Amino acid sequence: MDATSAANVLSFFNIVGQLKNTLRTGWVHRKVKAPESVADHMYRMAMMAFIYPDDSIDRNKAIKMSLVHDIAEAITGDLTPWKEVNDSCGLPTLTKQEKTVKEKEALNTMKTLLQQATPDCAEELCSLAEEYMAGTSKEAKFVKDLDWLDMLTQAQEYEKAQQLDLSDFFQSADGKVKQHPLFSAVADIVRENHQQHIAKIKPTTTTTATEASAPCEKLAEGEGPAKKQKKN
Repeated sequence: MDATSAANVLSFFNIVGQLKNTLRTGWVHRKVKAPESVADHMYRMAMMAFIYPDDSIDRNKAIKMSLVHDIAEAITGDLTPWKEVNDSCGLPTLTKQEKTVKEKEALNTMKTLLQQATPDCAEELCSLAEEYMAGTSKEAKFVKDLDWLDMLTQAQEYEKAQQLDLSDFFQSADGKVKQHPLFSAVADIVRENHQQHIAKIKPTTTTTATEASAPCEKLAEGEGPAKKQKKN
């Protein structure tokens, strides 16, 4: 292995490492305390895919797709279509087409860094990310369900820990998570926990979490970058 190939792989590792410091835009915009990173989000999705209970989809493919579905955000940041949200998080506002172009450019950058040392993996990374973006295969549809399920689970965890009302996130996921009965049942439990929480806090809640006017469906599709603040 020559030094250039090894250096390029290290550059790839450094880029991917940025996902650990890239906070999800939806939570940042809502002023959630200690919001999760994109890496946090993708890891739990991969573990959700890991426990897939039957062979109706390619489980290994779903795990890999979960790990790479937002990988472009290491370079682009977690972009949304909403100017108000983007401005509050220091992001540019792009059209859907411009966002897709940026994400594919980011994937090609990563592919180029890996091409010499591990060409098959470089190709697979880009192929899986683009398959998820297209959203037509069984695995892509299932991983999108996991994207919604992780958002719901995370929203309910923040609600409980910080006494927030994040109902808009739940409203945006109405009718989502339908690809497998196990995960649908989990989503139903999370929604019920949310309803019980709201019934308990509604008379006294004064959170800023529901003040944002941008639709949460778009926030859920892109939650990221505001970097983690370094402790003094």
